[in-house]
Amino acid sequence: MHDCILCYFCETRVAFIEDFIPNADDLVYGGYINRLFHYSAPINHQGHLERRDGNTLLNIYCVQCQMWFGWRLVRTIQQSEYFVVGRYFMKL
Repeated sequence: MHDCILCYFCETRVAFIEDFIPNADDLVYGGYINRLFHYSAPINHQGHLERRDGNTLLNIYCVQCQMWFGWRLVRTIQQSEYFVVGRYFMKL
């Protein structure tokens, strides 16, 4: 059985530990994840896409409790080791 990362609010399993990408600079806020499950990312409502520092982010929510817990990187002006299109950043 895989060790899992849980929703910050309701403890629903949302990712496997092996998909976590450690970055000491961001551990205060959360972490980067390659793959998530048990989340929703509605794109048909205004306000779910957000622009920050030239990046386009999609808000993601826990499928169980419907609480916001992070973003999916949709578009970036400059990819880096951590900022990769399709990767997730979530509150841990």
